[in-house]
Amino acid sequence: LNTSWVLPKRRVGGGAGHLSSCMRTVYCLSSMLRTFKVALFLGGLLLCTDAWSFGDPRKIQLEVAQDGSYSVQMGGELWFVSSPFEVVVEGKRRSSADGTLVIASSETITGTDTLGAYTGLVLRWRSAQSTIDGGDSLLETAFLMAADATSLRFNTTFPVGVEGAGSDSLSADLWGTPSTAFPGFVLGSGKLGVANASEALGFVGYSEIGRPYTGIFPKGYKVGGNTEDGVPLLFVHPQTKYSAMLSPASKFYDTVFGVHDTSVNGGFASALKCGVVGTADSIPAGWQTQVILHYNNSKISRTVMDWGDKLLALHNKKRPGPTATVQVQRLGLSTVGHYFYGAKYNETFGNTLVDLVSTARASGLSIGYLLIDSMWYREGPVPTPDGGVDLGFGGTWRWDDTIARAPEMFPSGLESLHKQLGLPFVMHMGEWVGGSSPKGPPPYATNKSYDWVVEDKASIPRPGTTGGRAFWDSLFAAMSANGLTTYKLDHSQQQMPDMNYLLRTLGATAGWLKDMAVAAASHGVTKQYGGHISSGFLHSVELPNAFVARVSDDYIPGVKRASDACSASSNMPVSPQGNVFMGKNSLYAWAVGLVPYKDAFLSTVQHWNDTTCIMEGSYTKPEWWGLQEQYPELHVVVAALSAGPVGIGDGIGTSDIALITRTCTANGTLLKPDRPAFALDIVWENSIFGNGAASGEITSTGVSLNGQPTTAFSWHYVLGADVKSPVMVTASDFSDLDTDGEDATVFLWSRHAGDQWGPPVLVGSPQPLRQLELPFHPTESWGNFTLWYVAHVSCNGHGWTLLGETSKIVPVSRQRIVHYKEDCSPDATGIDLEVAGTSQETVELMFVPPNTTTVRVFTATINADGMGRISVSS
Repeated sequence: LNTSWVLPKRRVGGGAGHLSSCMRTVYCLSSMLRTFKVALFLGGLLLCTDAWSFGDPRKIQLEVAQDGSYSVQMGGELWFVSSPFEVVVEGKRRSSADGTLVIASSETITGTDTLGAYTGLVLRWRSAQSTIDGGDSLLETAFLMAADATSLRFNTTFPVGVEGAGSDSLSADLWGTPSTAFPGFVLGSGKLGVANASEALGFVGYSEIGRPYTGIFPKGYKVGGNTEDGVPLLFVHPQTKYSAMLSPASKFYDTVFGVHDTSVNGGFASALKCGVVGTADSIPAGWQTQVILHYNNSKISRTVMDWGDKLLALHNKKRPGPTATVQVQRLGLSTVGHYFYGAKYNETFGNTLVDLVSTARASGLSIGYLLIDSMWYREGPVPTPDGGVDLGFGGTWRWDDTIARAPEMFPSGLESLHKQLGLPFVMHMGEWVGGSSPKGPPPYATNKSYDWVVEDKASIPRPGTTGGRAFWDSLFAAMSANGLTTYKLDHSQQQMPDMNYLLRTLGATAGWLKDMAVAAASHGVTKQYGGHISSGFLHSVELPNAFVARVSDDYIPGVKRASDACSASSNMPVSPQGNVFMGKNSLYAWAVGLVPYKDAFLSTVQHWNDTTCIMEGSYTKPEWWGLQEQYPELHVVVAALSAGPVGIGDGIGTSDIALITRTCTANGTLLKPDRPAFALDIVWENSIFGNGAASGEITSTGVSLNGQPTTAFSWHYVLGADVKSPVMVTASDFSDLDTDGEDATVFLWSRHAGDQWGPPVLVGSPQPLRQLELPFHPTESWGNFTLWYVAHVSCNGHGWTLLGETSKIVPVSRQRIVHYKEDCSPDATGIDLEVAGTSQETVELMFVPPNTTTVRVFTATINADGMGRISVSS
């Protein structure tokens, strides 16, 4: 019997499908899984039933059997075999495996939406107890295959809703356990979780702040347990390294993934289940979840970016540009670092910040904003000018000008500070406290018109209500008038499990965050992500003002201190790796339209003798008090290559001005690559499969200029640090050779930690990009980096080469060079540039003339209109 499965196949493509004739060939079970041509041979009788096929075997191929079971092939190989359909009703699990969930009807469909044309199949399910569980419309599941067969969507709709959908337990662990299963994939079948590790799919999962973790699936998946949402998931083929992204495409905070037991062939097996959060009391009528699978036979970064393109298209959002917010565009000062819960002795925080800004300006820094962290509303203990300590509120109790006017903080108010500094504020917002806080719930909760949900540990305005929205509108109207430009929302990953309301109510978390964002956006205020679960990045595609996300660890040294640590500065050198190595983290954020942010840093030696210090447990506040940043140059380089904010966390008068200004123009405009620096595929592969291809941090990014002949990067920046063994990076690792050109010719040079910022020393003569090799070697310290620069030679390798403003970390950028034109005449070649800057600013750009390796310097002085021009010609 186990060698006799064959079915006819219904193939659907373009329009209506057709049913093939019944095949009388007998296949073994393994053939069934690979071709899905299935039939049942009993006593010489061949039983023929329908099956459906969608897609392209070279990309994504979906096969669906009459009973609803399905398989997914990608790149011509079987990757996934389905687990049973499941849903919990009145506390009991209904499953297609045991007959408690059965197909009532099916329908093939075609359509078009923002992702383009698709074909698909709808299966309508009923419970065996149909009169109890919603009749023939308990749920509908739909497969939607894109016309180009690069993406497949799995939609689940609940026409009449479901009561008793989740567990009676309010454990946050159960929140991350799906109560439904579509899609679901059995482990040990296809390439998912198979015993032979050399044949099993590798994966990348994501935890708090989008921090990636890797391995052979499922080992190490959801490292934080089921309190994590388990989304998104990147799968990587062990041999071809082709990859696929699996994620929710909507209902981001209410759709979770997890590995759990399921029924298979009368027994049990583990399966990856995707579905509704397991703590929801009920599923409303009309609720729909959507999961998308996107496949690419290219680089991992290309797969993730293409997947992000689809999510952004579905929700009508675009990636932010380099001027999206002042935080993205301009150099900033941050209280993260030297003044994180610390101030000048015998001074208020307000006076400390006034001195900080005025000193920075006097030293030549042009500052665009000031980031004020959580001490401004006393989230935790803060020092007072009289030498005492205010214990704070353990979270956000108030978030307004009233609490800012505390004697130790800003006694004259936020508006006065804003006018005095002449800077907009980025301001921290944490978990909103509940009834058990030292002063009870937030005072806003007593205003019944705001409709506040108050629980013991936390509270929020009730989302989707007139009162809840009125609160946020009132708050942001007042705060924007006081100088607020961006709220930095932190600790939402703690607020969610602390509130039964958010655990039990579908749509509540997304509604709370969207009400906040929409109100803020209406007053010109944008959002930056601090701590959050991974779903927060996904949900950002639905928010009009979410543009920036911290993807690095907090900038804290993590050093436990002796009880008398505040009595003497140790000046011990420290540097947190998790704050600086973010090449893998940045990819996910940028894919969904968030500019990655490396938390602030100290640029040079700090003086601590005039800064307050208090002890909180085993740590000082500020946590950096008495310590020194060991690798400031690496921090600055990583921040500049992130294409995101650059925030300086120094104390008064303790900044390395020369180093900081290598990130920006004279007016503080940040000089950026076109996109954030991403980890190379060889780094991902080593992290996933442990193949030793490239350990450590190796990232790349680049720039193309307006007016150049190709839209591909023509200037590449490749950074390596903490490399454990010698690595030779080739052009195919960091460049798309198909678009960069088969015959592209380039110059290259490098710099290392501690090198002088003089004219570059070129490595030999121009060489074909395709043959390029960039060596990276182990160093004695992880903070010693190598940064390679690659610059294309104009006129197909026969013209001038723009090396750029080599005194800057990003020497060629669109912020400095706003237009680029090559002259490739037969008798002469040249380059014309339009250069942007501040009036009277002098800009030095370096070039290499044709047929030489001599570096020449050309200078432009910026006119009153902010523009200058440089022309070079042979």
